[in-house]
Amino acid sequence: MKNEIDSDLALEFVERVESLERDRLSEHSEYMAKCKKIAEDKKAVLAEAASAGYDKRVLKVLVKERELLAKIKKLPDGFEADSQSQYDQLTTAIGAFAELPLGAAALAAAAPKKGPTVKKPKPEKAPKADKKPKADKKAVAPTATGDAPNTAKLN
Repeated sequence: MKNEIDSDLALEFVERVESLERDRLSEHSEYMAKCKKIAEDKKAVLAEAASAGYDKRVLKVLVKERELLAKIKKLPDGFEADSQSQYDQLTTAIGAFAELPLGAAALAAAAPKKGPTVKKPKPEKAPKADKKPKADKKAVAPTATGDAPNTAKLN
């Protein structure tokens, strides 16, 4: 490296980088404008669905679920033959879990319940026969020595 700095060459590099940054920002602005338009269209479709009686939140969740399922389906794409074979064996083995008694019980427990749930009424408790009658409702304060209780009313 030279000890001297070529100011013309340095200025040329700086100006080229600045030009590229302006181009990038311009592209980014155009991209964001397109994204904004798409977001507005999406909002309009959801509003239309809401006016037709659909819950927007449910629709959004359904769209997200379908997106994730498509991604999951693509995960094993591109496996080599050995990897694909092992993947198929593992998914078959894991899927067979439902055929076992423990797996069937787990799936049954996780399944949503059908029909309305009815709460069972609690059985009535029988009154206790050996219960002592309630004493006088006067408060009893202990004495300073702890001997006999003071039966004076407390205010």
